[in-house]
Formats: sequence, structure tokens, C-alpha cells
Amino acid sequence: MGPNCRSQGSALALSVAIRPSRRRAIALQIAQPRPGWHRMCNPRMMGRTERGTKAVVYVRDIMTKEVATLELNDKLKIADDVMKLGRIRHMPVLDEKQEIVGVVSQRDLFRGALARCIGYGEYAQQKLLNQLLVKDVMSKNVATLSPYAPLQQAARLMLERKIGCVVIAEEGRLVGILTESDFVKMYAGPL
Repeated sequence: MGPNCRSQGSALALSVAIRPSRRRAIALQIAQPRPGWHRMCNPRMMGRTERGTKAVVYVRDIMTKEVATLELNDKLKIADDVMKLGRIRHMPVLDEKQEIVGVVSQRDLFRGALARCIGYGEYAQQKLLNQLLVKDVMSKNVATLSPYAPLQQAARLMLERKIGCVVIAEEGRLVGILTESDFVKMYAGPL
């Protein structure tokens, strides 16, 4: 068993750290342990069957399910503040129908702000972020996958397109996001 897993009779308690710096954890109780639950607690065994052969790991197994989003007409200042406070680098953009229309990354923020205020300092950059809209700088070519896609397919897509995230959608609706950090968390194991 991994360091954050422990069996309690017929139940399993699993502690997952939200952010190591805040030292908070969520305790999940699983009434009946599923066959192979110990592989989810041990990163070396994740994705392996009882006989040691590779099993398929799906996007839904490691994606981030709670996603901060933006709307088309939000100001870049809002995106910048949320990204700084949440320590995130990618935010999907939704339209009025809650459909995915783009993604804003930290790189898009830098490009949008710096392209117009080079040499004018922090005040000019903040003023500009407050004037520009998300739709002016977002990436419109959004890479999306189903939560049931194999993780290997997501990794290949990210490598081929040289992108840092894939938006996870089901029937056109946002259900999660898969980032480079999710891959790192999977292999780093419980903190």
C-alpha cells in the first residue's frame, strides 16, 4: 500500500493532498474496495493488471475535474488574477451556451499584454489587461478529447501539437482538463 492509503475493515480511506503548501487533505471513503485499488495508491503499479501486463489508463483517471473557466467577454485582468491566485496556466473559454470556444494560457496573456505595452511598466500592463477581452487573445484551435480516451492518445496529441493542455469534453460540454501537471502528479504519486 502507498503512504496515503489504509484499509479500515471493508472500507478504504484514501487521503489526497489538494495543495502541499496548504496542508489540507480530502478523505474519501470507499465502501467496498474495487479489485486492484492498491494499484491506484502505488504509482509504480498504476495501469498494470494482476499479471503485470499493461492495462489501459484513461484520461478520466487523472484529469482535473474542477476547472476554472472564462467567458468570451471577460477582461484579461480577471484571467490574470485567477491564474495567479489559483496557480494555474490554462483556462477554457465558454460561450453563452456553455460550449467550449477557446483556451487562454499564461503565454496568451503575456503575448497580449506585452505586444502593446513594451517599455511602459507594470501600471501600463495592468491597465491594458483591464481593457483587453479574453476573446482577443484566446487560442481558438482547442484540442479536445473524451474522458474515455486512452491516456496515451492524450499524450501523443499534446506532443504532436506542442500544447500544454487538452480540454476534456463530453457531448460538447466541459467535464475536465488534462495538463502537463496532471501527468507529473500521476508519476510523482501521493504527496
